[in-house]
Amino acid sequence: RWTDEARVRSAEVKAMGDGDAGAPVVASFFSGCGGLDRGFERAGFDVALASDHWEPAAKTYRENNPDVRFLEADVRELDADDVRAAVRETGHGADGVDVVIGGPPCQGFSRLNNEQIELDEMEKDRRNTLFEEFLRMVTVLDPQLVLMENVRDLINRETSDGRYVKDLIVREFASKGYNCEYQVLRAEGYDVPQKRRRLFFMGTNRDVAIRFPEPTTPEGSRRTAGEALADVSDDLPNMTYANTKERTLERIRHVPPGGYYRDLPDRLKTKKYQCEC
Repeated sequence: RWTDEARVRSAEVKAMGDGDAGAPVVASFFSGCGGLDRGFERAGFDVALASDHWEPAAKTYRENNPDVRFLEADVRELDADDVRAAVRETGHGADGVDVVIGGPPCQGFSRLNNEQIELDEMEKDRRNTLFEEFLRMVTVLDPQLVLMENVRDLINRETSDGRYVKDLIVREFASKGYNCEYQVLRAEGYDVPQKRRRLFFMGTNRDVAIRFPEPTTPEGSRRTAGEALADVSDDLPNMTYANTKERTLERIRHVPPGGYYRDLPDRLKTKKYQCEC
């Protein structure tokens, strides 16, 4: 949830440009079902264009955002003319996008996945270079502001020659003319009832300071997931429940509030986590 300060910042972003007054225009890639887009919308931005090639996510996005021009396509197959034409179809000029946002797939960078594969295999994972496709879309639309999010663990990932992936990403931003900074934000600090950490890269091609939002929810007033879902019934439409194995359910029951797999009793841990090595 964005603060009133963020709404003011959105107006500041628009004031940097030469376009008509109004909400800054956003184009979204790797949009998924639209969570990041909804945050920008609630902060006063105009989300005009979105894209993803996973059909279930695309269907959900369209259902919830019927006024957004949606491109259901692999970003690697989108050319510059297609994207600019789609922007024009939204009623904006081809150069009318102020902000580009997105979350390129991150499975290859995730901690659990990387414990199972060697580093050189991680580097071969095509999903780990999709941020380059994201930046290609940035060069097509030439926005004033870029926001890219990814898993927190990316901040610790190194290539086989000892370079941090996050620094390579910052360098790629710079090669496109964008000053870029990154920060890990904690969801529970922004009235989200979940202990979720995400790494955000923010870049701008204007001579302005990059500022990340300060937490809005004090430590003592943060809601738990149980509190947030206390009034939810079991008869929600379109709900399917996983056929979870009993041993998995037993593990879930033994995770204490705020805990995770290392808090399980040894008998329920996988062999890999039965020691503290």
